[in-house]
Amino acid sequence: MIDSHTLAHETITRHHIGPQSVFDNRSMALLERFCRNPEDKHTLLKENDMVDEAGDVPGNRANEVLVDEEVERLREWFVAGKPRVT
Repeated sequence: MIDSHTLAHETITRHHIGPQSVFDNRSMALLERFCRNPEDKHTLLKENDMVDEAGDVPGNRANEVLVDEEVERLREWFVAGKPRVT
């Protein structure tokens, strides 16, 4: 999903399918917060202990896996109230 850039699509289409959902509720809330305000990602990462420590390989604690288009697609979906998509 990450390499093929289908994470946003799979998140949206599988959200209402229970055990097939990509994210649990906590992770979905974190993703929604990020997508609604990606400029505030450093604060979000810091609050969730995902900031790389000095000397770490960049992305050791949290990798950027979504391209801008995916973030925008997810943001629009969150703003719309996470409607079921078939």
